[in-house]
Amino acid sequence: MFAQKGLHEFVLNVVRRFISPNAQILELGSGSGAFSMRLMDAGFQVTCCDISSERFEISESAPFIEANFDSLFSTQFDRTFDAVITMEVIEHLENPWQFLRQITDLVRPGGTVIVTTPNIDTPRSILSFVKSGNFKYFKDSDYGPGGHISPISQWQLIKILERAGLSLEVIEGFGAPWGSGLRHLGAKLMSLLMKKNPGKIGPIVICVAQRPHSGDDP
Repeated sequence: MFAQKGLHEFVLNVVRRFISPNAQILELGSGSGAFSMRLMDAGFQVTCCDISSERFEISESAPFIEANFDSLFSTQFDRTFDAVITMEVIEHLENPWQFLRQITDLVRPGGTVIVTTPNIDTPRSILSFVKSGNFKYFKDSDYGPGGHISPISQWQLIKILERAGLSLEVIEGFGAPWGSGLRHLGAKLMSLLMKKNPGKIGPIVICVAQRPHSGDDP
């Protein structure tokens, strides 16, 4: 498991809240398959997908499809799913707008989409931008081959989802918002000004959306 500690458990609880038991789920960016295993243990049917199967470790338990998410990858699938989940992927991509449009093509009407990404709206991230001109998790050290290239605010993420034809259900934040020590006092004080922030102030933002049924307003 390469995700931030506790993120898989948190997102699994979100999945249980919004996705029916035994649903068919597509996980985009499945990596080694750690979160897919959690989904299967919880009773969901899972199809895994990533750019390479090199790190995928559960090939005997779940089908795997190789796909480049910067391409029109939805054409590689011959069916749609009850839900699509993508954790910590969209910030690595050249075109987040196209990525979400492709996801909409892969989820059935009435189905659920769950997206997570670093939350650049947190007090610590805003202070980082004021100090260095870079949001937290989007510095040169995060760039590298296959690194973070697309910082997305909560406002942007909502607009991308809406433009893709999806309807927002909820935004939540995960994780400790400011760390520890006196050097984070400024972030703690800034958080008092952010009480209406829809994603709260956790360093990871989790967005849940739905593809409307035909005829419904997005």
